[in-house]
Amino acid sequence: MSHTNDHRRAVESRPSLSRSARRPAGRRALACLVAACLLASLAPAGIAAAQEEPFDLQALLAFFSATGGDGWDRNDNWGSDLPLDRWHGVTADSTGRVVSLSLPSNGLFGQIPASIGILTSLEHLDLGDNDLYGQIPADVGDLVNLTHLDLQNNRLGRQIPPEIGNLANLEVLDLKPESTDGFVGSTVWGRV
Repeated sequence: MSHTNDHRRAVESRPSLSRSARRPAGRRALACLVAACLLASLAPAGIAAAQEEPFDLQALLAFFSATGGDGWDRNDNWGSDLPLDRWHGVTADSTGRVVSLSLPSNGLFGQIPASIGILTSLEHLDLGDNDLYGQIPADVGDLVNLTHLDLQNNRLGRQIPPEIGNLANLEVLDLKPESTDGFVGSTVWGRV
């Protein structure tokens, strides 16, 4: 009998739990999972694309470094914590993805890094009238949304990568030399 009384006293001395706290842990976990799924389904579709924005940030920082960004004529907000579309020459869409990089006549000096190909939402790329040299990276061919590509009046290399032929949406291609004297194959001109 004393065992039953001890058990009864232990139960009575416990603080009273609310109904939801007495629910088994498995049911609470399931309720949380359902709530999380519901919230995720209600979130704007752009959230998935916004997760790629850090890659755009890294690509822009690599571009800044490779092209002497500290010496550009204008580099307002580059490398800051401000949204990318507040950086001089950068336009981003509502999800934070970079859709335009326009830095003509801005004192860029160096090589276009391969990481430019990470900016897959880019539609407009204008780096004309700078002092860029070396080869146009083949990664430019990854910019499948590009409609405008202006690299005129730079000291870019002799070969134009055939991957530029992948740019099916390209409407403007300006590679007028300062010294782009390479062969442009029919795969490029056939699409432009």
